[in-house]
Amino acid sequence: MYGHRVLAPMAWSTHVWFFAHAASLTVLAVFALRTLGFSPFQYGLLFAAAGVANLVGATLSARVGARFGSGPTITAARALYPLAWGVIAAVAAGVSPESGPITVALIFSAFALQGFAGGVENANEMSFRQAVTPNELLGRTNGTMRSANRTMGALGAVTGGAAATLLGVQPTLVCVVVVFTAAFVIAIASPMRAARDDEGPEGDSESDS
Repeated sequence: MYGHRVLAPMAWSTHVWFFAHAASLTVLAVFALRTLGFSPFQYGLLFAAAGVANLVGATLSARVGARFGSGPTITAARALYPLAWGVIAAVAAGVSPESGPITVALIFSAFALQGFAGGVENANEMSFRQAVTPNELLGRTNGTMRSANRTMGALGAVTGGAAATLLGVQPTLVCVVVVFTAAFVIAIASPMRAARDDEGPEGDSESDS
């Protein structure tokens, strides 16, 4: 997988994404519940809104992937994460006791954008990986990806919490934006940006196995 011309950058981009995602959610809990004073109901509603947006994105994922290709779709979706978290970081920089409905609306909109991006890209990433991987290697490929992604997620959560403690919430959110941007740059600077899952196993590098 790490020698494949498309799966390799896709894997590294996704690993970086998992790190940023776990760090962002760790910091978001502190920011929303402590700084903004969200109630448990509001915090749950925030994730519910992102879940609905995720469902909308997943519903559109097949159509978008077929129209533009899996690689371009995933790459475009990766560009939405730094945008979403950039809004949240900007809100954190300007938040004040007087912040009210506008602040809440921005947080909900940004988090819904993240949910939508996840819905669009996840199905396309999985379908591409399965389309270009030989059947006999699917189990090992998916197992490797999931193990590495979950490990990066664990590291991201710990790092996000430590950074928020040492640097503060807003600087850590800026760092999160930078890491999400890195995941996008890996994608757009590689063959992943133009890959289609109709290439099949034969259409890629000789190091498939």
